[in-house]
Amino acid sequence: MTSRLQTSINGIQRPASILAQNYPVDFPSRRKSRILRSPRPKGSHVHYEQQKAMQRELNERIPPAGKGDPQNELRHVVNSQRLAGKSFDQSVDFALSVIRKRYPQFTPRILPPRKELVRAANA
Repeated sequence: MTSRLQTSINGIQRPASILAQNYPVDFPSRRKSRILRSPRPKGSHVHYEQQKAMQRELNERIPPAGKGDPQNELRHVVNSQRLAGKSFDQSVDFALSVIRKRYPQFTPRILPPRKELVRAANA
């Protein structure tokens, strides 16, 4: 016979306090409130067009490499620094300092900017 403080699940007597910890009574309402909540802003507040331009520049200047290559880590660090608001050159300098600590023999493949980009910057 089960007492008021104990409940039987699959023939095992458990105190009600343990059951309350494992099976919260308000679970459906918790889930519903999470679904109805507006999404939290993540990452940076960079406009879509600016983000696409930065991605294009990254793809043109630092080409992707094979899986597991330090070049891809370099691209990742440069991209995160760019999203944080740093210039391309500042991002590359920071990324190289980080990557060279892990891979001392690494030689990055960084291409010069396209002529159209240089002309637009000088105009």
